[in-house]
Amino acid sequence: MQNDNVMADHMDHSVGRGSAQEATEMAEVTELSTALNSASLVPHLPPGASLIRRLKLEIASKMSLPQLHTLREDMSWHPFGIAIREDGRASNVTGRPIRFGLNEYEDITLSLSMPGASGFDSPLLTLRHHIDMIFKHGEDLSKDVFNQLRLAAQKGSVQICKPGAVRFGIYWNRCQAASSLVLLLACPEEKLKLAAKDQSTALGGVPTLSQIKRNSSASILEAYRAAKVAAKQGKTTVMAITIADVRHRELLENRLPTPFASADHSAVMGIGPEGVIIWQANGYTLQQYIAAGGGRLRSYDEADQFVDKLFKLSQYKGKWDPCRYRFFRDCFHVDLAACHGGHLPKLDVWLRMFVLEDVRLEHLYKFEFE
Repeated sequence: MQNDNVMADHMDHSVGRGSAQEATEMAEVTELSTALNSASLVPHLPPGASLIRRLKLEIASKMSLPQLHTLREDMSWHPFGIAIREDGRASNVTGRPIRFGLNEYEDITLSLSMPGASGFDSPLLTLRHHIDMIFKHGEDLSKDVFNQLRLAAQKGSVQICKPGAVRFGIYWNRCQAASSLVLLLACPEEKLKLAAKDQSTALGGVPTLSQIKRNSSASILEAYRAAKVAAKQGKTTVMAITIADVRHRELLENRLPTPFASADHSAVMGIGPEGVIIWQANGYTLQQYIAAGGGRLRSYDEADQFVDKLFKLSQYKGKWDPCRYRFFRDCFHVDLAACHGGHLPKLDVWLRMFVLEDVRLEHLYKFEFE
């Protein structure tokens, strides 16, 4: 067992200088530091655990004396819950992580990078926790975090830099941004570039009309059935479903008037032993969708209905009608009939899938933040 100095540098940052009271506080910090390093507080290690009883220095330097007292008490009761490696990520031990003195950005990034931070041992529920955490401190910060994830993913990297002063345009009411966020969080490191590309026209992930016409539409029914089989084996599948409105794209490509709204849309389904979660945005933001209960854990019966309606929508050839409009509204919460304004255009939708099989906890904690 290593016996690192937990509070190195703390006295330089957290405690005042030059008075008897300050000297007393320094002595107390030293005493607490010694106590936190005491082997008697951590008498047993889980098999195979590598415990370094140390707080990342920039976190420790922000802790007040009351927080140090709380940490000592917490370590006595939950000795494995405060194990953090020198790189700032939690070691593979049980218990809850301690996050004292963090700013809002650190609160999010430590939750995304510290194994066990979600409190769940389920990949699906951990993924939901990560998404909720990204929106915890408001829309601006969520955009900053997502932007840094996206920039790193385009390079195939898990090394995330702190947000810069320049912000790129991110619109959470667009389905592509919502789907991209979920895919980047869920995918393994080796698929980061593909996940970043899937919803991006600039990166070549969105097929052209000619590519659509050369390839058959994917079957959501087959992909969903395979995911349900995997769930029975304890595995989690995350799949992005992207719908292309072929008729609308034909009009655009031929520079003809488009008097009706496009049915283009994407959504992401997470399918695991616990059930199914669907994430999406379309006019409404992902945050609004989650707040309204859209990101809830659904039963397989409810998910079956979603897939059945979407499958029927994708197979139908003809004009939009009240039944198909209802399917679209039930699945995606958009009144396309109102958007079409009385026009009844040809219904010709094309589906493609981006499937992540066997999503694991280590995939969800892959990012390393500066």
